[in-house]
Amino acid sequence: MEIGEKIKIARNNKDFTQEELANQLNVSRTAVSNWENGRNYPDLKILIQISDTLNISIDKLLKDDLEFIKKIESDSEELKELKERETRKDILYQISLIFSFLISIFLWGIYLFFYNPYLGAFPLLGCFCSGALGIIAALFVKNKVAKVCLIIINFILMFSFPILLLIALLSGF
Repeated sequence: MEIGEKIKIARNNKDFTQEELANQLNVSRTAVSNWENGRNYPDLKILIQISDTLNISIDKLLKDDLEFIKKIESDSEELKELKERETRKDILYQISLIFSFLISIFLWGIYLFFYNPYLGAFPLLGCFCSGALGIIAALFVKNKVAKVCLIIINFILMFSFPILLLIALLSGF
């Protein structure tokens, strides 16, 4: 017996109309009709509400309905794949943040230890680009506090080199 038939039997045993059940579940009457006729299935949240409203266990509702169980399994597989994609994206953002930070540190090292006036704007441009890359990557971080901290750190890295260079030029370095 399919889940829709079980919902219909339990609803009739409680002397509910489709409209009354729909009102209690905060769904449309056609949604209840579609479940009972097997055109679609209720989601898990609604399934719990149906179980409570009609006093029928979820186990009884799901038992023997292989199609619904397959739907739940495929939904859980899709959710798992989605989480894996999110994890891969997060790792990529973290790598780009680390990469931009390391580039900035490397360029600062070049400037401080091997100062050469012939380098021109290369360290300046490099710090600006790596800081911008870090800011763009930080925008995708989910934690708001971490996002703000990373943006501030990258702004400091991005603009500290030009400011110090300007100070050095003005002081006759």
